[in-house]
Amino acid sequence: MVFGILVEKFLSFLSIFQRSEIIGLIAFLMLTCLIFSILIISTHKLHQNICLNTLAENLHKQKTFSPTDTSQSISNINSIIKSYAYPTLNRAWSEFLSSIDFDQKRNQYVSPIDMHAIFTIEALNLNTRKWERVSSLFISIGLIFTFMGLVAALQQSGYAILTAGDETNDVKSSLSILLVVVSSKFILSITGLTCSIILNLFIDYKLQRNKKSLNLFLQKLNKIVLYIPVEMLLMDIRKSLRQIEIVAGS
Repeated sequence: MVFGILVEKFLSFLSIFQRSEIIGLIAFLMLTCLIFSILIISTHKLHQNICLNTLAENLHKQKTFSPTDTSQSISNINSIIKSYAYPTLNRAWSEFLSSIDFDQKRNQYVSPIDMHAIFTIEALNLNTRKWERVSSLFISIGLIFTFMGLVAALQQSGYAILTAGDETNDVKSSLSILLVVVSSKFILSITGLTCSIILNLFIDYKLQRNKKSLNLFLQKLNKIVLYIPVEMLLMDIRKSLRQIEIVAGS
């Protein structure tokens, strides 16, 4: 009894989807949400991209790679990073900065930490894949409202066929109305799918821009700080110890 009442209430609620104005309003709201989502993604963490681009431009200005110039560039990088509210980059840079040392033999600053392993899209919170959940919501919402609209349309057309009697023309008219009404409900599915595709394309575009900014920074940083694996450093230490032993033995 209670379940039957709930079903009747739900069907009565679905009757609002019989109107084309409601379908158009929902489609308009979905498009508005799409534009709003694009604006949020485009401005989200924007200062992080500006920080990376500023760092890359600062490193690009360095024409020579003498130890003095390199030391000044590292100091400038440190100042720029600290001037931005970018905690993940601050932590990664502090770890990398502590590993930098000047190699007298190579006459260059070196680090045993691979910068490409510590400065990543995920570590710097530049991954935009989490927004793909929003794009999936557009498809889900489109399908939900489409089925709700179909239920409302079938309910309306069912009443129309029952009241049409045995007249063939009336039945055909009711069926034609059913097809027209049902087809209009698929607009919501098409809108949801379109919004999802557009948003996914923009998410990929934003991710590629983030990768480009990060790669440009790492490309410039790699020119002033040479990555030397720990194994090579140990080999250099062993060679130095052997030379000391030879000199001491002689």
